[in-house]
Amino acid sequence: MFANEGLGKTSGARTVAAFGGCVAPGSTLVHDTENGHNRLVRELGLRSERSNSKLIKRLPGSENPLAAVNRLCCLLRLFLDSHSGFDRAMLDGYLDLFWAMANPPADKMEKAAFVLDRAMRNPKELRYRDVYEKKPSSGDGAAAL
Repeated sequence: MFANEGLGKTSGARTVAAFGGCVAPGSTLVHDTENGHNRLVRELGLRSERSNSKLIKRLPGSENPLAAVNRLCCLLRLFLDSHSGFDRAMLDGYLDLFWAMANPPADKMEKAAFVLDRAMRNPKELRYRDVYEKKPSSGDGAAAL
């Protein structure tokens, strides 16, 4: 699961706010030695499988307990870097799209139907006047009509 914890170093409070409602109490959290995870483990009564990232980075991928997490983080970074218009203010939407891409169903038509259904349940209104009401500035390179 990916969640936006805001900018800067994570903290226990921000980790609980971001993930607390999505993790079932009593679950097992497989994580690194990031201190922000301790509060989540404590407050939700999670079992903790904590790995020291400095030690496990020397292990081959098949033996690294965080290999799957590292792979997803790498794929997410590649996904975000591939969108030249990426805007941090829209991070939640990018995370949702990445989630839809990285999870089942494997059938592309089912996945497209899922994404479209989700988009239609979250309508946004864009009025014609709102689009064309703004006058382009001289720096936009827009020609006068």
